[in-house]
Amino acid sequence: MPLPHQVWLPEIQLTLIRRATARMPRNNYVFRTAPKWTKPEIKQFLQKAYGVKVARVATINYPPRYSIVGRILRKRRAFKKVYVTVTDDALAAPARPDYDSEALSAMERA
Repeated sequence: MPLPHQVWLPEIQLTLIRRATARMPRNNYVFRTAPKWTKPEIKQFLQKAYGVKVARVATINYPPRYSIVGRILRKRRAFKKVYVTVTDDALAAPARPDYDSEALSAMERA
């Protein structure tokens, strides 16, 4: 029996990173991924998997870091940091609600 729709399982792994500053706009997100993924692939993945409109994708490649501990050479993996600007408000973090004094007193009573 055929599937009712095509199943799409991507290989891409995006890790959401907490915002570095509070001044960062609400529609910007920072991800960490493998260096092999390109901007168009990341944009297409976010649009297909989450259904959001991506306005801009900016990336920074970080090379592997080496450190020597005693006689052991350790290598950290290379990674790519991805800055995504979303035009859709679906993923935008909601603004903090401004409560008036009546609403605050009602919440305190409850």
